[in-house]
Amino acid sequence: MSKLRPCFSVSMCRLTGLSSIVPLVGAWVPTLSALGIQESPDAYNGQTWGSFIATSSINPTNWTRSYSRSAYIDPLPPRSNLHILPNVMATRLLFGDNLTASAVEYASSSTSTRNSVRVNKEVILAGGAIGSPTVLMQSGVGPRDILQAAGVQEALHLPGVGQHLQDHVVRRILLSSRESTHASNFVLEFAACLQHNC
Repeated sequence: MSKLRPCFSVSMCRLTGLSSIVPLVGAWVPTLSALGIQESPDAYNGQTWGSFIATSSINPTNWTRSYSRSAYIDPLPPRSNLHILPNVMATRLLFGDNLTASAVEYASSSTSTRNSVRVNKEVILAGGAIGSPTVLMQSGVGPRDILQAAGVQEALHLPGVGQHLQDHVVRRILLSSRESTHASNFVLEFAACLQHNC
C-alpha cells in the first residue's frame, strides 16, 4: 500500500548543456546580461525569470535521446515482477484506508474497458505537469470546486493540484549565412558522425 506523497529524487536521465557543445549558444546568456537581462541563478526552481540555457535530454556519450525508458527500464535485467503495459494510460488511483493507493486504474482509450492493477508497495505518479494533476483530479484529489464541477467524488481537498501551470517565453534566433561558421561545421560533423555510428 502506498501513502499519497510527492517523490523527489535525482534523475538517472542524462542531460546535456548545449552551451558546452555549440559556443554560439553559450554566448546567449552573457549577451542578454550585457543588455540588462539578469541571468537566472536556477532556472529549474520554478522561478524562470531571467536568461538561461535549457538543458537537453541527450546522452552526451552516444548522442541518443535520454528518457524514462532508456534511463530506468533498459538497464534492468529481466524481472518476473515487472510488467510493462504498452498503449495504456493511467486513468485514476484507487484509494484504500487513510488515502492509501491500493490500485491503479488504466485503459487503452477513453471508451475502452477500465482495468486495474493492485498495488502492494507504492505508486509513483510521473505524468508530468499536465498528466499527474489530471490523474490526481480524476482520482478525487484536487481543488474541491473543480472536483464538484466535474462530478468527481472528493478524496482529498488539495487546492494546489492542477493550478499555477505557466507557459514560458522562449526566444530563438535563426541566422543564415553563406560563410562557414562554427555552428554549420558542427551540424555537418554531427550528421557525418550519425551516418558512421560514432
